[in-house]
Amino acid sequence: MKKNITTGLHILGEVFTKENSTLTDLPFIKNKILKLIEEIGLSNVGFTAHEFAGGGFTLIIALAESHFSIHTWPEMNYATLDVFVCNIDKDNTLLAKMFFNRVVKLLNPKSITQREIIR
Repeated sequence: MKKNITTGLHILGEVFTKENSTLTDLPFIKNKILKLIEEIGLSNVGFTAHEFAGGGFTLIIALAESHFSIHTWPEMNYATLDVFVCNIDKDNTLLAKMFFNRVVKLLNPKSITQREIIR
């Protein structure tokens, strides 16, 4: 018989911004998010990033607690976010929500859509 095990919260988000300057500034976003990870007590274990011609970027950060990613389309004032924070020993739901909300705030949102998946 399979046990119901909750390992974490996975939040998928779409953000339309009021303006697109943060959607083209990979160094700013990367530094702010890495600092945020440290501030809220998550563990960065590595990252990769790519800037696209025209200004968009992808940033993926591996966390000991899982991962974070952002993909930006500045020409549409649009970004997608993926936050998964897990831990089999404790409930990190509040950390996942706090992390997601603080990243969204960095983007100066006009509208936000999010889906939460309990894993």
